[in-house]
Amino acid sequence: MESYCRAREGGPYQLVTLAHRVDNRRLPRVQIVDLREELAKGNLNIFSSPLISALSKRIEQGEKVYFP
Repeated sequence: MESYCRAREGGPYQLVTLAHRVDNRRLPRVQIVDLREELAKGNLNIFSSPLISALSKRIEQGEKVYFP
């Protein structure tokens, strides 16, 4: 978000946009999770419960998950 704002303000970054995706593929689904709510529920992990669940499901299905 910080980089996006700096690019919009003409800071040291340049905003580059893509008009469409390769092969007109759809954008991936995203879910915004408020980590303050996760913390209030007792989740002290840096990852949200929905993310942990999704990663676990992929691993159980024999799929790979990538962490940069």
